[in-house]
Amino acid sequence: MIDRLEKAAFAYREPSKSDRRQVFVTAVHERAQQAVDLYAPLFTRISRVLTAYTDEQVETLRRFAEQTVQALREETDRLTEG
Repeated sequence: MIDRLEKAAFAYREPSKSDRRQVFVTAVHERAQQAVDLYAPLFTRISRVLTAYTDEQVETLRRFAEQTVQALREETDRLTEG
């Protein structure tokens, strides 16, 4: 993903000065509005989808997404520990 962002000039890599194993990824600020413009139609569509749900249903969806992300992180940790 970072390679694609870099190739499209949305971000660039900078090596750490204190740890040669570490690399910082920095957004190209001049391209930020273009990125917002690219995602705006998606955000509009998702907003329309969410308006069909009650506040309680949206909260259930939020909790589901949060718990799913947590489970994925824990499984990633488990798989990379060994």
